[in-house]
Amino acid sequence: MSVKAIIEKHIPYYYSMSFEEQNRAWLALPNSLVHQINYEGQLIDGEGVNFVSMNEIGRENENYSFASYPNLLSFDYPYAQFQMDPQDDEKVKKLDGKPEYFAKVPSDYRSHLRGEWLRMTRGEELIYGFLYTAENYILDQVDMLVNKWLDSNYPYETTISSKPSDLGRGSKTMEFSHTNEANHDAVMKGLYEMSKLVAPGGKVYNELVKELKSQTPATYLIEEIDSDGSKNLYMICRNNATLLLVRPLHILQDMERLQTNESQLDFIVNKISHQVIDHLRRNL
Repeated sequence: MSVKAIIEKHIPYYYSMSFEEQNRAWLALPNSLVHQINYEGQLIDGEGVNFVSMNEIGRENENYSFASYPNLLSFDYPYAQFQMDPQDDEKVKKLDGKPEYFAKVPSDYRSHLRGEWLRMTRGEELIYGFLYTAENYILDQVDMLVNKWLDSNYPYETTISSKPSDLGRGSKTMEFSHTNEANHDAVMKGLYEMSKLVAPGGKVYNELVKELKSQTPATYLIEEIDSDGSKNLYMICRNNATLLLVRPLHILQDMERLQTNESQLDFIVNKISHQVIDHLRRNL
């Protein structure tokens, strides 16, 4: 059965409707039926025991599916190389080239797995996966916590206005103003100070990478349920060595086999957040 046939099964005459009618039909469906349609579609689109597929825009190889890669490092390495030099024609070609097997981590590799969106099944339910390395997951969480601290301690609001531009012909220039310029400047400085610590080459970043690299391969699986009932699974690899052990075609089984308690992640996130905030207290 095709995806089109699945939709027609649940929404009769769907493809005979106008665009507006199709939208209304989707909006009228209960969440449970939307999940069922998506689940049945994944049984067609996905591969392997868990019918996995990569849904992140710009991350799917045009010639080979996500499940074709021998391990996660093989999947991420061409993209990481491309990000280092997007103008290199050879690196552009490798994005859609035949998957290459890696038995060890290249010395020039830095993970670009930052929540890449997967779809897969588990039993008779659809799971939305978000693929990370611990380095990127931790730094994302730290960024969120530090931004909350800055917003709480240096509040301000931004207003946007426009005025005629010197270019003429009705063109306009946008102007931004802030209710508290001193607080706005403090937040901007705070973000800059944080980046010096957590960006590649920064003291906190280097310490984090060294700590994670020294540990044995492991994974963390954190499950959440959205307000509409969708199941989200944060799939986090502790370090780059872990990526060699996780096969996209068997991603759920491999990550469950290597799973450890996520309390270590919480500990590191809190430790680094306090480090950064203490630094900001001294420098703002």
